[in-house]
Amino acid sequence: MPLKSYSRLRTGTTCLLILIGLALLAALGLSYQQQTRQARHHLEPTSIQATKLMQRQLQDIGGALDILADAGRRYFSGSAAITELDTRITNLHRIISSVGNFALLDAEGFVIASNIDSIYMQNLGYREYFTRTREISDPATLVVSPPFDALTGRRIFTLSRAIVDDSGAFAGVIVASVDTTVLHAMIELRLEGEEHGSLQFIIAHGDGTPIFSVPDNVVDLDSNLNRPGLPVAQHLASQQKQSALSGRIDTGSPEALIDIRTVQPAELKLSDPLLVLTLTEKQALFAPWRDLAIGLALLFAFVVAGSLLLLRHEKRHLHKANRIRQELATQTRRLSSIIEGTNVGTWEWNVQTGETIFNERWADMIGYRLEELQPTTIDTWMHYAHPDDLQRSTERLEAHFAGEAPYYECEARMRHRDGYWIWVLDRGKVASWTEDGQPEWMFGTHQEITERKEAEQRASQLAYFDSLTELPNRRLLGERLESALAQARRHKRTLALMFLDLDNFKHVNDTLGHHMGDRLLNKVARRLRGCVRESDTVARTGGDEFIVLLPEISTPRDANQVAEKILERLREPFHLGEHEIHTSPSIGIAIFPHDGLDSATLMDNADQAMYSAKRAGRGCYRLFEAPEPSPLVPPYEKTRC
Repeated sequence: MPLKSYSRLRTGTTCLLILIGLALLAALGLSYQQQTRQARHHLEPTSIQATKLMQRQLQDIGGALDILADAGRRYFSGSAAITELDTRITNLHRIISSVGNFALLDAEGFVIASNIDSIYMQNLGYREYFTRTREISDPATLVVSPPFDALTGRRIFTLSRAIVDDSGAFAGVIVASVDTTVLHAMIELRLEGEEHGSLQFIIAHGDGTPIFSVPDNVVDLDSNLNRPGLPVAQHLASQQKQSALSGRIDTGSPEALIDIRTVQPAELKLSDPLLVLTLTEKQALFAPWRDLAIGLALLFAFVVAGSLLLLRHEKRHLHKANRIRQELATQTRRLSSIIEGTNVGTWEWNVQTGETIFNERWADMIGYRLEELQPTTIDTWMHYAHPDDLQRSTERLEAHFAGEAPYYECEARMRHRDGYWIWVLDRGKVASWTEDGQPEWMFGTHQEITERKEAEQRASQLAYFDSLTELPNRRLLGERLESALAQARRHKRTLALMFLDLDNFKHVNDTLGHHMGDRLLNKVARRLRGCVRESDTVARTGGDEFIVLLPEISTPRDANQVAEKILERLREPFHLGEHEIHTSPSIGIAIFPHDGLDSATLMDNADQAMYSAKRAGRGCYRLFEAPEPSPLVPPYEKTRC
């Protein structure tokens, strides 16, 4: 690079750094304003959720109180028994989980019905909800009391309705004590998984008394939020249903953005509304912005220092860089020749940006031309890879990134353009790392191995499945039985093992030929599969012998029922061409743990039970009967057909 050009480069770099600095300042200013707007907008949906939840609770409880008030009027008038009232209270308490107690008080304040027996006939006439409801004496008004701490230590508030007799005179009060711990849990559950960040919630009475908060320490529950100058007082004075405010929710509280909503359903005549306050502290809200500003300032300083240093040494390293580029170009040409000779797809992946480069062979393996896939990123690979293989690929990549594996290797399926799946062997290795030790560039290959995987699948099919019926063979049955026994021991479950042998099958082979016998075995296999659950196993272990594994049954009678179902299905005639064949099985059953604690014992005992069924006349089932009952397991009824 000529010296004159180098000077122009230095001047241009300086001007560019100045422009970048000014742009960063402008961007930070806009970001601050935008974050404020986004925060206010973000308060709204979560506040609406909490408001709707409280509104539904008020509606549900108000409806329940209407039902109980009607029952109370009929009780006071003598047209309903106390048992009817108790039944309604019990049922509604079960339905509405947020209500800790429904209670009916007479005109003197004595509890005459409640789902809490300990307060029966106590005089609660001194309670504010009773005195205030009696004072209002309007059956249409739902009286909302300020919250208070109950004797149980829980914070509650009440909803109550007056009951008047036929003459309009005050007869009593029906009251619902709302358990704030349940409402607290409901709001937490409703917001679980939502992107609500550092949002906080306060549910307050219309007089400004906090009922509860999420989380618990947002506000002092003994404080009054409806004081002059505070946001709650401003909201109530505005008589609006929703207010977006900023300030301190209480004296000593941190500055926050606040959304306040009044909960007062139109169909309910509430004596006082409830308030839902959703807020986010400004300090927490703008902490990321401050961190971003500091980070950008440090980054800018680092860029400036680095730029000056690079410019200082640029001239000295210019020739070295040119030489490296020439060597790299030579190595690239050599590598391209090797790749073309091995006929594999290649990929180059920038782990930090997602930029990915594929060669033409990579696209050809899945039936595309490379230009059809442009622009290519790591999402291109994820789009065509089988979803079931992506997790395994990610785990092996992370193992390689963490230094647990010297290179990355994974077999995965990719969807071909024509709709079928091909298998590829995906291999690669990180070639460069960032200064902080993160993987940067990674290079690898894709080699198609579809034929090899198909051969492995055929070999696995022969190793674990019966070639005639495609049922599990003895080897796969043994593995599933050992697994089922381990689960049964761990969870103290019962399982059953059935041995089935077709009666008179040899006669079919001898008279109609082996090809008809094979057809019969296939039909038997299909019927057996239809008699059991997906979680059960039907295996063919040879000839006309089948084994059924029931890995989880409640009682031995469950095995009896399955055996009876199998007998019923296999007694139905089989139609093989022009021939109608009748056969039936002899079934032997062994139960874990009663008839054996290991697979070998269960197999032997089920086999013995099967031969016992044959001796009993065939076409039936028998449960294994030990010479003496086991002292470890109580005996059970051995039902036979």
